[in-house]
Amino acid sequence: MPTYSMSMQSYLGSLLALNFLSTQQTLFLSFFGSTNSVSFTTPNDRFYVGEDLSIGGGTWEVVGSGWVQPGISIFGLVIPTGTRVDAILVKNTTTGALSVLYPDGVPWATGMIAMVIDIDPVGYNNTTKGPLCFLADTRLATMDGWIAAGKVAAGDRLMDRDGRAVTVLATCRAGLAMRSHPGLWAVRTETGAGLSQQHRVTLSGAAVEMFFGVAEVLAPALSLAEAGLARLEPARARDYVHVLTDRHAILLAEGLEAETLLLGPVAELALAQDGAESGIDAGDASVLADFARDFPHRSRRAALPLVTRREARVLLDQGARPVMHHLPMARVA
Repeated sequence: MPTYSMSMQSYLGSLLALNFLSTQQTLFLSFFGSTNSVSFTTPNDRFYVGEDLSIGGGTWEVVGSGWVQPGISIFGLVIPTGTRVDAILVKNTTTGALSVLYPDGVPWATGMIAMVIDIDPVGYNNTTKGPLCFLADTRLATMDGWIAAGKVAAGDRLMDRDGRAVTVLATCRAGLAMRSHPGLWAVRTETGAGLSQQHRVTLSGAAVEMFFGVAEVLAPALSLAEAGLARLEPARARDYVHVLTDRHAILLAEGLEAETLLLGPVAELALAQDGAESGIDAGDASVLADFARDFPHRSRRAALPLVTRREARVLLDQGARPVMHHLPMARVA
């Protein structure tokens, strides 16, 4: 089992009173207690909402994850500064006490008096705090029809939003048989596409151009559900499929524009670990040992600018909408 060493800081405030899990908070340092270094193991390399962790002789439940950034005072105002660090919010199952785990160390900046905290009720993992993938039953467009994501294999040629072929380098399904919980629930769109909550889809509209100066952006699918444009439905980790292609592409998932897996150092590690758990569908498993050689750099560059969940909500509230393609009926593989 993976072993983690993290900094753990106690939180002295109230989770509900601060509406911690739905709005960005600026909290003065008086809300926080001591910081300790802790080591613990987990049965997998993910931290799912509702999962129990054994830390320091106690049991802590994962509540959510996000980031924390130092805040300093400038003319009486608290201004975020310095580097944001990842954070995992946990709750002691016996006492109800809250603490924050910092995978990369505690936030710090000269003169800091507060911390700006953005925590969502989602799990934490090495990709982007949630499985970036399709539900296995979601149909993806190919050059001559449709294929369910669960049947996609290395070497298959899918079709991107511009009608160009994109080659699948690898697919992977998590080998975890965990119970379904809200942190894993899928976003199901009106057209039937099933996506993980953090899987990004294309948004367009006047609001996108006004706020970001571009015609289109990629936004987390969860924002569609929050805006009433999709629904959440129960799903398990093993229901999802990663799809890695020779370039980061925007595919057509039941007509909806949705991205393929975007590679980065942590995504490489996560994909390798999933592959070790469940087997990776890539002609030669040695690709996992040398991404730099086997996976081109274009698979590491985002196809469009990326926006956060909250930025997406603003865009949707101002009239932006997901990009859809109304394709003719085609053969289903």
